Amino acid sequence: MITYEEALEIGKHRKPNADTCVEYETAYMFTAEEDANYIGGYGHDAIVVSKEDGSFLELPQFLMKGEDEIKETRLRKELTYVEPADYFPKEIREKYFGKDDEIE
Repeated sequence: MITYEEALEIGKHRKPNADTCVEYETAYMFTAEEDANYIGGYGHDAIVVSKEDGSFLELPQFLMKGEDEIKETRLRKELTYVEPADYFPKEIREKYFGKDDEIE
C-alpha cells in the first residue's frame, strides 16, 4: 500500500495541473478543473493511481467498478504576492478604492 503523499507525487508528476484529488477505497483520482472544457484527449483525462502499488489504472475500467467516493481534497495552489492598496499612488487609490477616509 502506498501513502497519500506518494500517490500525490505520482499523480502530480503525470498530471501537473491537477487541482483536486478524490479518494476511493482502492485508488486516488487526480483531476483538473480546467479539463471540464474538454471531452477527454491527451492531458485532459483524470489520472487514477492504485493504492496497492502506485500503478496507473485505466479511467473507464476504474469508473465501471462503481466505488464510492471517500473524500475529495482540493490541492493547494501556489500563493501569490499581492501589494497592499496603499502601495498605489493616492490618485489611483481614490479612483478605484474610494477616498482613504471613507468607511464602507
